[in-house]
Amino acid sequence: MNRRKVIKVISLAAAAGVLLPTGMYIGSPGTKKYAEQVIIKTLDYLELDQTGVSNFVNDYFKGDDINFKSNLRWKVYYFSATGVKRSDNMFELVRSYLLSSDFFINGNQTNRKINYLGLFNPYENSMPNPYSYIFLN
Repeated sequence: MNRRKVIKVISLAAAAGVLLPTGMYIGSPGTKKYAEQVIIKTLDYLELDQTGVSNFVNDYFKGDDINFKSNLRWKVYYFSATGVKRSDNMFELVRSYLLSSDFFINGNQTNRKINYLGLFNPYENSMPNPYSYIFLN
């Protein structure tokens, strides 16, 4: 190989290394869409109300300022297929959804449709103990 070909190959690789992640970031949907997909993908064994998931995500991110850094973090979580066991943010999202739904109120039944009730706040809402013997009978 001569010198021009090497420079051309290196410059094409560098351009692809810059343009590909930039294109993926710009062309992909926002953080809220990824949060919905994370909940749906993680709880795929449950029948979820789609509008309830959307309403929960809107309520969950209402107080947060979604900036470049948090947006990038959520997209990396989604594209890298980071599971709930490896990401504290994703675990907290799914945990908050289950607490905000009627899943525990209806006795942890996996065959019922899960409906979103309202954003769970432990200081305002009381939640029945999900490990109570009443639900396990």
